[in-house]
Parts: sequence; structure tokens; C-alpha cells
Amino acid sequence: MLVVSPASAEQWKAGECEADVDDGGEPIKVCDDGYHMAVFWNDGSFVNGACTEDGSYNVDYKGISKSDAIAWVKEFCGD
Repeated sequence: MLVVSPASAEQWKAGECEADVDDGGEPIKVCDDGYHMAVFWNDGSFVNGACTEDGSYNVDYKGISKSDAIAWVKEFCGD
């Protein structure tokens, strides 16, 4: 079954998101419910992903490359 994390930071529950900056110094909002993760940039770019046992990384993204989106999810999932 495909389970997709919320598409905007506002849809996450209180306490699941925190402000941070990416490696380029851009402000981001990082959300995490323990299984799904998401990163949102101020320009509307985002990555949503989920950790999977088979390492397939179900990833939805906008404004960044697929390889960068997968890298964010892999880092979150600890692979």
C-alpha cells in the first residue's frame, strides 16, 4: 500500500517539523513522523519520502533533482 506524507509543512502535526538550514544555507522546514520525512524550502521546492524495508525509497519531489530527493530520504532513513 502506498502511503504518502503530507505535501506541505502545514499538514504535519505539531512537533513533527522544525526549522533548519540546508548545506547551502537556505532555510528549510524538516518534518519527521518516524517513518515519513519531508523537507520544504521557501521557494516551493520539497521532498517527501518514506523509509522502506527494501530500500526503494518512495519519493515525491518538486524543484530538486530525483537523485537529490533520494539522497535526502536515504540520509533520513540511515542508509
